[in-house]
Amino acid sequence: MDTIFSGKWILQEAYSSDPIDQYALTRSKSSWAEFTKVPNGTITLHMAHMLTVPNRTVWCVYHHFPNIKLRKNVLLLDLPQFNASAKIKFLKACNECLVLTAKAFVPGYEPLDYLLAYGLHPELNEYFLRPTREQASCKRLKPPPPFHYKGAAQSLNSHMKRDEASSEGLLQQMCFTQEFSGFRACAQAET
Repeated sequence: MDTIFSGKWILQEAYSSDPIDQYALTRSKSSWAEFTKVPNGTITLHMAHMLTVPNRTVWCVYHHFPNIKLRKNVLLLDLPQFNASAKIKFLKACNECLVLTAKAFVPGYEPLDYLLAYGLHPELNEYFLRPTREQASCKRLKPPPPFHYKGAAQSLNSHMKRDEASSEGLLQQMCFTQEFSGFRACAQAET
């Protein structure tokens, strides 16, 4: 369990049972997650996702979830402001892999299932992704995964800065930030 706290995890593949989330995953460029143990025994989760929208705008969404409870191999995320919650379970994986399933409970929706495979390095060997794909099949999550990491196209660090190696040619960053209930959004215009 301590390996989840070893750094920033880069999302390699992602599956979702929700059609809206599946669409969002197909628009994703990159995503990372970082888990931090807090002295009070809870976990803080930081996540950032870059995705494109049809008008070719690149959006970055940053999540900050404090006070997540850890019970054995399960993280319990409670979002009372949305009357929502999630259970995140970690599955056995390689030393440089982090595979988790999540079940989200959101008012007005059937429980949402997710399967996420992360790697400590940008290029995770296909060999390590095969068990995740088998698990997705067992959970009746349709292949291919809506999200598959295609390399260092674009990614933002925790300070919302663009990596220097931008293969998409973003010349100018028009960023506006809104913070509410743990979410921060940033938009960039492609030129």
